[in-house]
Amino acid sequence: AELGMWDWQARTETFTYDGRWAEIVGGDTTTIPATLEGWNQLIHPDDRERVIAVRDAHLRGESPSYEAEFRMRHADGHWVWVLSRGKVTERDAEGHPLRACGTHLDISDRKNAEEERARLEAQLRQAQKMEAIGQLAGGIAHDFNNLLQVSNGYAELALADLAADHPARSSVVEIAKSGHRAANLVSKLLAFSRRQV
Repeated sequence: AELGMWDWQARTETFTYDGRWAEIVGGDTTTIPATLEGWNQLIHPDDRERVIAVRDAHLRGESPSYEAEFRMRHADGHWVWVLSRGKVTERDAEGHPLRACGTHLDISDRKNAEEERARLEAQLRQAQKMEAIGQLAGGIAHDFNNLLQVSNGYAELALADLAADHPARSSVVEIAKSGHRAANLVSKLLAFSRRQV
């Protein structure tokens, strides 16, 4: 089952591990910390408080067993995702734990696949947002283009009716220039929206 086994003796605060457990974190049974505090230090800082809270709740007898997914530091420095399960197997007369044992399973492949899936889903959501923005921009640009055609058409008609020396002619020329520039921008926006879709 590829499970690494661990055993904790509460009175001496010592851990023992099997060879598979040691492989998961890239060490051997003689180099891995044998104390509870040493074991805590192998847990990723972002996961440590949560894992210790779950484990300690079980040690106090508040849950029938202990289970947590978290990252542990590999001997080469990278983080390995593990599913840790355990149970107190002996308690004293007051209910304090004397011994606990359990397993670790390397779930890095599954967690990495979940992270990749989440990343791809985020990319898909972003692409869908961009498509919606493109469609919205295209719709607005299309309507705005219709309004510009009317404005530009009337500007052209006004210029045709105005004499070259008419005092309003220069103002109407500027209106027509601005209208043509706006039409070019709308054309680009329409092109963008078609590409985005």
